[in-house]
Amino acid sequence: VAATQGSDKELYEKMTGVQTCMLEDETQCFPGRIPGIEGEFYGLNELLSRLGSSLLDFLKYPLENLTDTNPDYVLVDRAADLDIQGALTWIGVYLQGDLNTFTNTDSTLLLVFFLLGFFLLIVISFIFFLSVPKKLIQIQVISHRMMRFLKTKDQDIIKWSDDLVVQVGRIDFAHETLIGYLAQLVIGVQENKNTSEIITTLNTIVRLTGTHFSDEEMLMEEYKYPDVVKKQHWKAHIALFKKVVEFSDSLSRFKLPLAEVSLFCSTWIVDHIKANDSELGMFLVQKGRPAHLKELPNFDIFVIPNSDKKIFEEIIARVKGVSIV
Repeated sequence: VAATQGSDKELYEKMTGVQTCMLEDETQCFPGRIPGIEGEFYGLNELLSRLGSSLLDFLKYPLENLTDTNPDYVLVDRAADLDIQGALTWIGVYLQGDLNTFTNTDSTLLLVFFLLGFFLLIVISFIFFLSVPKKLIQIQVISHRMMRFLKTKDQDIIKWSDDLVVQVGRIDFAHETLIGYLAQLVIGVQENKNTSEIITTLNTIVRLTGTHFSDEEMLMEEYKYPDVVKKQHWKAHIALFKKVVEFSDSLSRFKLPLAEVSLFCSTWIVDHIKANDSELGMFLVQKGRPAHLKELPNFDIFVIPNSDKKIFEEIIARVKGVSIV
């Protein structure tokens, strides 16, 4: 707290001041030593921020590029192990040194309580505030999926399965159709289809996604889906649509590795179906009219979801006129 408010100059300097090295043993420091960071940087705050960014950047590199010469790899491997650890050790020693200035009979008791509180603060901070542990967990999950990809044919990774069924006909139809196009996209990249075919498939996926999300949101409104879960579901739609648009733009302009395309297509919407849509499905089965739930929506048109029309209006021009067959 003192560091963030600037009330302790030395601690504040360590957290945000200009630095060149944060090793516990300063004799090991020399200009430009921090891997992945050229010259000076702004304290432990920036180092933690760059560590998080480097972890996210792992997803953009082919596996063969993750070597000890890759700056993001080196930053995570060395800076996290040496400089961040050194900074945290310095902060602990510094705070303990402040406590040693107490000369009254209660100093020992105060030290015990302070160290317990400091330890608890670190634990709570890593659980609730620092993003790095969460990113590490995400990296671990994605790494596990990538290992599975290496043992499986790419076209077999994305396929419709019974565990994706939500028991609502119009939603299941949309999901199965969407996953079919995702699989078609992977096969197209694998077989080096021409750019126009790839873009047509991408535009179809974008249009189908928008229309499907709009259909789901219509069902939520009509059958009075609870506001709390409805808002969460709509936020998920916005995030998913942003991701698919960004991915579509990247693949339209660059030739992405097959592994990256497979990874996106197999993970982008599956978790959303199993969690959010499964919950919506159980609600609709109880509240909805069976005939209405079985009725198939018209996917030949692009309908803008209510969750955030502004986002979708920006891509209408690019996908307008593409017929889904």
